[in-house]
Amino acid sequence: MDARHAGDHAAESTARSAAMRAHDDVESARKEARLAVDPRDKRNDTDYVFITFILDHFPHGLIGLLVATFFAAALSAKSAELNALGSATIVDFYKPVLKPNASEQHYLTASKTFTIFWGLVSITFALCLSLARI
Repeated sequence: MDARHAGDHAAESTARSAAMRAHDDVESARKEARLAVDPRDKRNDTDYVFITFILDHFPHGLIGLLVATFFAAALSAKSAELNALGSATIVDFYKPVLKPNASEQHYLTASKTFTIFWGLVSITFALCLSLARI
């Protein structure tokens, strides 16, 4: 940058080529290390940039708070999904087809039961997919 600001094109070109060589060296070392660990691994290691930055630059208490926030967001989304599935099952199937004249307490209990059912279905589906190694 100093060469660029000074207008020295030769020094800028030399520095740029040195930076490109250093970048190529880093990339080849990264590829070699990834292949040494698992030659079949196709993941991009840029996925780890965020977590590495967090671990290296944040204090421990803030890291714990950030992890708790991630879990809270994931659990919130999952609970909303399961609640929607349970409600849709009650409103669209159970109430009009199976029990059209039941009490509200019965529908509440059935809704909780269907929510648990959909939770178990999603857990089973996730476990089967993890075993399939897709």
